[in-house]
Amino acid sequence: TVTALEREVASLESQLASERAASARALAGKEDAVRALNKQLADAQARLGEAREVVVQGLGASSRGDVMKVAVRALGSLLPGTHAYAAELTTRADIQGVRTSMAKLAAHAEQEGQDSAFAKALQGLEPAYLKG
Repeated sequence: TVTALEREVASLESQLASERAASARALAGKEDAVRALNKQLADAQARLGEAREVVVQGLGASSRGDVMKVAVRALGSLLPGTHAYAAELTTRADIQGVRTSMAKLAAHAEQEGQDSAFAKALQGLEPAYLKG
């Protein structure tokens, strides 16, 4: 009977070790998922903070140029590469000696045929009270 009890104890220890290993694997997967969710939450909070700033700037815009700056910033937070594209256009306009404004940059982008959806989006974001 001692041998049978020893076998039973060994079997239970083996089962316990298997359950511990399975629990550790499950916990490791959950920790990875929690880290990923925390990163997503931090990214979403950063985007929300930027969106709030854009809204405040938009409400304070008093000229077409101000509106275009706000529009570029808003699009920049939504479309990857927008800030780099606007910087490239600004640099090109500066080199050519053109007075830079966001409206001129948008018109230039549309004339070039590069990313014309970007230019149309900028023009579509101008509020009606500044158009007339």
